[in-house]
Amino acid sequence: MRCEQCEGGVEELVVGGRAFVSIMYVLLALAVQTVLAPLDTKTLTSPIEAVVTRTVSSAAGVGVSVLGVVIIVANLIGAIWGASRLVMSSAREGLLPRRLARMGLVHG
Repeated sequence: MRCEQCEGGVEELVVGGRAFVSIMYVLLALAVQTVLAPLDTKTLTSPIEAVVTRTVSSAAGVGVSVLGVVIIVANLIGAIWGASRLVMSSAREGLLPRRLARMGLVHG
């Protein structure tokens, strides 16, 4: 599917993004398997933090943990906002009761 308003390159960005994420997953799995001991308790609870702590510093490990929490919260907020917009848009298109489309309007 081609974007009419895009100047091209969208498909390449999607493929490149998927390739990048796949490579990162493989590298992280390799790092966890080679850096951490199999019976290390951090391997089961927070392996990425344990790898960063062991290879960089404990402060960097804490930073990775905080960054992980921030990313999770941002994703939850985005999902909540997206779901609310989905309900309103679906109601405006007639897929849901029209009353749901008017919920945000003050005089509507």
